[in-house]
Amino acid sequence: MNSRVITHEPEAAPRDAPPLLFVHGAYVGGWCWAENFLPYFAGLGYRAHAIDLCRHSRGHLRFTPHASLSDYIAEIEASIASLGESPVLIGHSMGGYLVQRYIAQRSAPAAVLIASVPPQGLLPTTAWLALTNPLLFQQIQLLQWFGPQTVFALYGVEGGRRPLFSPHLEDEKVREYVARAQLESPQAIIEMSLPLGGQPRASSPVKTLVMGASLDSLIPASAVHSTASAFDTQAVFVDELGHAMMLDHHWLDAATLVENWLQEQGM
Repeated sequence: MNSRVITHEPEAAPRDAPPLLFVHGAYVGGWCWAENFLPYFAGLGYRAHAIDLCRHSRGHLRFTPHASLSDYIAEIEASIASLGESPVLIGHSMGGYLVQRYIAQRSAPAAVLIASVPPQGLLPTTAWLALTNPLLFQQIQLLQWFGPQTVFALYGVEGGRRPLFSPHLEDEKVREYVARAQLESPQAIIEMSLPLGGQPRASSPVKTLVMGASLDSLIPASAVHSTASAFDTQAVFVDELGHAMMLDHHWLDAATLVENWLQEQGM
């Protein structure tokens, strides 16, 4: 098994379904899925895996400044090869953008895009954020260039909560999760600001679920609808959740939505 893959094997009889491969977003690692989603789906009988993209596994501000999206895609391909079977791809934020790039050229049993960067890239949503919430925009820039401790020092626990979580998540959890955040490759962020090279095809055989969060401060509903439109589907939104759905207080609502959709697809 690829050392960059975190695996939770089924706790009971395995489902007759493809494995699940979760792809994390910027600033975090595969640990964000291991907290809740991996054990939950393993408990349902799925073979659940999460990739750790290049130097994202331990945090502590470790990162590769020149890692590109192509580097990340190559790591996803290597992880899929190590599984020995094509998985359902579940991507969050930057991970959703990577999944879109992957399935634009390759096949998969299905895909789930959770609070994903839209096909148009980050630039429109970044401009929207700078105009509508300049304080939050400033906090994101501080996180990118100086790390989470700087955000905490200047803005306290709410500075960590506001970009990622709903008001429902306990302060202790906010401190724990944001302290595990890390710097992200500027190269990857710049590339992700631009539109995808090829737009997803509405006739794509890859069944796709597009999810948004009602309290997401980073990816607006308009961006979620834009992603859904690119895949000729309807966006679905989870109430009372922030951007980091898999870690937020009501994470189970998001997980259940994914579970129900997979079952509808016969998986």
